[in-house]
Amino acid sequence: MAIVSCHRDDAILNQSPNISEFKDEWDDLQREINYYNTIIKWDEMWDIETAKKWFKKGHRLFLFKQDDKIQGWMWVFTTKEFRHLYVNPQYRNVKNARDLISTAGYIVSKNWAKWWAHIDDWNLGAWWVARGIGWKKVIDFHDN
Repeated sequence: MAIVSCHRDDAILNQSPNISEFKDEWDDLQREINYYNTIIKWDEMWDIETAKKWFKKGHRLFLFKQDDKIQGWMWVFTTKEFRHLYVNPQYRNVKNARDLISTAGYIVSKNWAKWWAHIDDWNLGAWWVARGIGWKKVIDFHDN
């Protein structure tokens, strides 16, 4: 696993028209969560009730949409941590992942100078995307 961070002065920031912040789209969010759970088995996957608790704590959810349907997301926690990046496999590519991270970065950079994330060893693709838009590795450590 690695801890990575980004400073707004180093970031490649943009605004994609396919990325927006969550606005009470509960049914569509549930639809995509249900789909996610059919293709990925992950014990830490959040649900609608968890999302509501996170919103009450001030965390933010950024959405990737295609044809006005949620097809991906990324949480930005009040601890300045970017978490739970997901793009539906039908739309999963470097551009869509980069747009999601970069647009969220653009929005939070108005209030934060720096933000961070952790990337698991198996997720080399996420590291390549993050590195390509200005993120830097802070700590690199492995379970073995």
